[in-house]
Amino acid sequence: MDDAFAPQTTRLHVRTSLMAHRRLIVITAILGALLGLGVALLLPTSFNASATVLVQPLDGNPFAPNQQGSDLTQLETEAQVVTSDAVHEAVVAALQKDGRQPPRRAGLSVSVVSNAQLLQVSYAARGRNQAEATAKQYAESYLELRQLRRDTFIQNRRTGLEDRIDGLGKDIEALRKQDQNNPQIPAVQAQQTNLRLQL
Repeated sequence: MDDAFAPQTTRLHVRTSLMAHRRLIVITAILGALLGLGVALLLPTSFNASATVLVQPLDGNPFAPNQQGSDLTQLETEAQVVTSDAVHEAVVAALQKDGRQPPRRAGLSVSVVSNAQLLQVSYAARGRNQAEATAKQYAESYLELRQLRRDTFIQNRRTGLEDRIDGLGKDIEALRKQDQNNPQIPAVQAQQTNLRLQL
């Protein structure tokens, strides 16, 4: 007989215990809910924004000056340029100029899109607008730096060719002063013409 009443006695004992401690259970549940809500509000929400950059091969690429424009650009090298100090400093200056908080480099990530000449520039920040503005600014600053270095490379090369052309012109004049029919004059003129074509 005692065996038949054992489950009912156990249930009654559990029910009595729960009723006796119901205030503690309710208070613990409320405190747990408040604590969970507080942690959710205090932890920073992170937004991730991305900008895609098409990297076209350029003549006079300063990072691979021996390549032709038709060659594929080394995207891993270009991805490292996006994270370089020069680009980061340009981003900081541009965002401070707009009155925005300077970005931390820790939020930046750059990935190479496979089978394409694309870089994916991503930035994680606490605010959506901050993440979007920073990712966009990193992409724009990278493109500006790339264009500046390309233009500088081309201008330096142009200046060097112009100097060599002028030097050969002076050599031709000096040879003509020595002898109008000097056999070296056509060879020097051919060099000068070749340099003009390169220019």
